[in-house]
Amino acid sequence: MPIYAFSFPIPETRFFLAGRRVYKFKIMPGSNISGEEEMINEKCVSEELESAVRAVLACLDNLHPFTTQHFTIFPYKSKWERVSQLRIRRGSKRLSAYPFLITLYVEARDTAHQYVAQRMEALDSPEPLHRPELWKATLKY
Repeated sequence: MPIYAFSFPIPETRFFLAGRRVYKFKIMPGSNISGEEEMINEKCVSEELESAVRAVLACLDNLHPFTTQHFTIFPYKSKWERVSQLRIRRGSKRLSAYPFLITLYVEARDTAHQYVAQRMEALDSPEPLHRPELWKATLKY
C-alpha cells in the first residue's frame, strides 16, 4: 500500500509497519532548508524520503549518513520513551514496537559537493593530458 505524501519541509512524525514491528520515524529538515525556498516536485520528495526510510530500515544496526538525488540524510536512533507501555494490534495480531525512535535529518544536497564531484570526474578523464596549457600550470620546468 502506498504511503501518504510527506509534508517535508515541515517536520513530521510517522509510524511505519514492517513485518510485525512498528517503527517511529521523526523527519526533520536540516539547518540549510527553510520552508520558504522553492522545493523540488512533491512527488519526487516523497519518493526519495520513502526510499530513505526503506534504506534505514534495511540497516538499523549500522546507521550512516547517505545521499539521495536531492538530499543528504543523517539518520539517528534514540530511546523511544514509554515504548514498553504501548499495546499495538492490527486486527487480531499483536505487534511489537521497535524500542528506538529514528530521527532523519534531511539536508538539501550541497551544490559545492556536486561541483567538486564534476571537477573530479573531469580530472579523471584523459582529456586534460592533451591540453598543453594545463601542463604549464601544473609542471615546473
